[in-house]
Amino acid sequence: MNNNPLQNPPYTITPKAADFLPKIVESATKLELGTGLSRDTKPHGETRMKAIHSSLAIVGNGLSLDDVKAVIDGRLVS
Repeated sequence: MNNNPLQNPPYTITPKAADFLPKIVESATKLELGTGLSRDTKPHGETRMKAIHSSLAIVGNGLSLDDVKAVIDGRLVS
């Protein structure tokens, strides 16, 4: 017996539900393109760097925010 939930989900996708999938994708795409929404992760990255910087400061690490950005980008800091 296979207990993999991806192969045996706890629900059934009916033909009617499957017919809605392309319509949902089309509507979501129209909304994304029509409203100027994008999947830009830059704001999330900035927030992540600030959170890392704050966490480091709490434990006494003196890296500046620019130093944290450099480390995340793979550059050496002194």
